[in-house]
Amino acid sequence: MQKRGKQLFPSKKIDSFENMLMLNSPIKFKPTVQVFYQPNKIFIRSNGYFITIPDDNGVFKATFELLDGQHTVKAISEKLITQFPEASEENLTDVICDLDEQYLLEKSDTAPSKILTDYDLERWHRNLDFFNSYCRLSDNKYGAQAKIKQARILLLGLGGLGSHILYDLVALGATDIRAVDFDKIDLTNLNRQILYGEDNIGQLKTEAAEQRIKQFCSQLDVDFINHRISGAADIERLLEGREIVICVADKPKEHILNWLNEACTKQGIPFINGGLDTQRAVYCSVIPGQSGCIHCWKTCVEAKSGDSANLLQAESAADAAESQPAPAIVPLVSAITSFVVAEFVRIVTNIAKPVATNKLLSVDFDTMQVKPAEVWQRQIDCDYCGKGTHDAY
Repeated sequence: MQKRGKQLFPSKKIDSFENMLMLNSPIKFKPTVQVFYQPNKIFIRSNGYFITIPDDNGVFKATFELLDGQHTVKAISEKLITQFPEASEENLTDVICDLDEQYLLEKSDTAPSKILTDYDLERWHRNLDFFNSYCRLSDNKYGAQAKIKQARILLLGLGGLGSHILYDLVALGATDIRAVDFDKIDLTNLNRQILYGEDNIGQLKTEAAEQRIKQFCSQLDVDFINHRISGAADIERLLEGREIVICVADKPKEHILNWLNEACTKQGIPFINGGLDTQRAVYCSVIPGQSGCIHCWKTCVEAKSGDSANLLQAESAADAAESQPAPAIVPLVSAITSFVVAEFVRIVTNIAKPVATNKLLSVDFDTMQVKPAEVWQRQIDCDYCGKGTHDAY
């Protein structure tokens, strides 16, 4: 079996065929997998890729036709040995193992998580199909959605990025969100802040956001707090009962990142931070005890360049004035918020590894390419995260 010219069916298998034979569930191709039969070969299309399988004697076709959700692995093997006596049970079961390694199969009797209601299963059906593309036979697609539903999220900022992120989190199926902002809506916000309309001008963002998001999804446990953050202690109080933070607050721009880092590393809570920088958008993530933190980043900058360290200090000193213009355009806002929310999904569900730890990723408007703008390493002797621990989700 070949995919992009690479041999996918080596003679030695990762999974033991004995374990596969013990699987008592009927199995089938996932609904998103397409199988095309051609003379002496088979094409499988999945996740945007084609797999080519030479099939001169028809054994693969016979195998795949039994992957109909009615047969267990053992039943498939027994039928094929009758039809192809020259094939061994181990060889035939190895084919199933290889298909499983390519995330092509699912059990037909997988039960939904009890955490998910009938409403959840219908509303987030497309999510479940997506998560299923990451599942092997030993996994359960409903588990990822249940983790999102149960995630206890703190969202700092309901402006350009925050309004998009709140929408996206709820669209994903997150239901337990504490959102914080202190600002009121004005006309200049409406070039990018999609939660609000002209009739909300002059209203607190927390009030307008709560009204709109409950129209979008009624089954939420949301807590909107009108509060201006003024230090790490503020964030620590807001962290009570939370397990992940998304920070897109921009006032005070430099200080709030330091406060966030101090509070989250102290309590071992992962966070994602994002923002705009005129013609680019940037984001990073920190998992205390596993990745480097913001202090690690600044320590690495100081070690590499004295000028960069001086610039950081100057920016921090100027931050209190908050008088600098904040250019923003909705394409960059939409782009960076999608990356931030994707990182949230990776951290919470563990279907893939986080991509923004130990680096500041930048999206440049001219090219819309994602590149590392800064890279750092975890400092073992860091005063904030060096001795922290955090179990992966």
